Amino acid sequence: MNSQTVLNLGQSALEVMLMVSGPLLVVALVVGLLVSILQAATQINEMTLSFIPKILGIFARLNYRDGKAQYLNDLPMVLRYVRLVAGRYIAFKPLLLLLDRLENKAVKVGYTF
Repeated sequence: MNSQTVLNLGQSALEVMLMVSGPLLVVALVVGLLVSILQAATQINEMTLSFIPKILGIFARLNYRDGKAQYLNDLPMVLRYVRLVAGRYIAFKPLLLLLDRLENKAVKVGYTF
């Protein structure tokens, strides 16, 4: 095995890696850009907020495009985290209400003293 063979193998490995991971990275890039615009518009600076839509976008891509529905089993854990982060900000109250409506959960109403 000479140096040219090693370089060709390395180049082929990088090309395969880009072809496999490229579509998922493009989805994450587009969703991250949209979240950044939303954060700039609302002046919310939560670092973890950009990861949640990226993860959801990647799950949607894996399910609908690649037919890998087994990854959707992890979504309840992701939704719990979405609720935790969105509950920290008043601006995301509509998101929490939407999640409650989609999951048929009763909205908690009460007094806080």
